[in-house]
Amino acid sequence: MKHDLIFYDHKCPFCTACVNNLAAFDKHDRLRFAPLESKWADFYIPDKKKLRTMVLLERQRGAWIRGKGVMRALWLLGGAWKIIGWMHILPKALLDPIYLCFVKLRHYLTGDSELRIPSHKKLQ
Repeated sequence: MKHDLIFYDHKCPFCTACVNNLAAFDKHDRLRFAPLESKWADFYIPDKKKLRTMVLLERQRGAWIRGKGVMRALWLLGGAWKIIGWMHILPKALLDPIYLCFVKLRHYLTGDSELRIPSHKKLQ
């Protein structure tokens, strides 16, 4: 695995908008993206049936999910994003309730959102 991988719920407009932003701010070209329903997710996350969340597979540190995954992805972007991303060190018990609030509201937070990440950042 050459890049860190982010798997996301492609049916969720908020998730797609977040992926678009992560791709746009990925200045070091570290991240690649694929839907949870893709063959890549099947390969890297074989037991993903219950997952409806963002999953970050980091080359050197393994899997991060939910709130920890989001914060770790921001940390990996570097620069000013580390100001928020440092929260990946907080306990899961603190981050997940906040993340789950967004999950409940995510369809109301954005309208329809098309995927606009460059093709070289998509796992194909």
